[in-house]
Amino acid sequence: MPAILTPLLLLATYIRDFENLFYYHPIFYSVLMLIWIIVFGYFNFKILWTRAKDLSQEVNNKKYFVIPTLGHYIKTNGELIAALCLTLPILLIGIQFLVIFGYNGYDTYDDLFGNIPIMQSLSGIPIAGVVILPLFGYFALIFVKLVSESLTALVDIANNTNK
Repeated sequence: MPAILTPLLLLATYIRDFENLFYYHPIFYSVLMLIWIIVFGYFNFKILWTRAKDLSQEVNNKKYFVIPTLGHYIKTNGELIAALCLTLPILLIGIQFLVIFGYNGYDTYDDLFGNIPIMQSLSGIPIAGVVILPLFGYFALIFVKLVSESLTALVDIANNTNK
């Protein structure tokens, strides 16, 4: 269910604000936002759909339920965070073009990123985010898989231990 609802919720939020989006932003930004929603929604759907199948197979063969489910949940959320970090540069590159060409008065990055904490820590430069966000997503994915596989190994050891 979340595999289908999450991309649809992103698209519904975009469509709900569709009229205001063209009023406040140029069409270039709106098209990039739609492209990002489609790409991230696809990755989101594939990750959640695949993990749902894997969870049902993994839990059926074990006598423990909670720890494999927790490991699976951690792995799924880490993959979703990595997908977000890997697809967000689509928007950041587009926003870079908005500022370079000065669309609708966007002459500085503060006009677009004045209230986004991660962009304030990157000095408001989206090009830095194009490099840093995929690296962050990759290292987050490695860390999350380490934790998840440690929990799975713990359950495998418990299942193979004879009394």
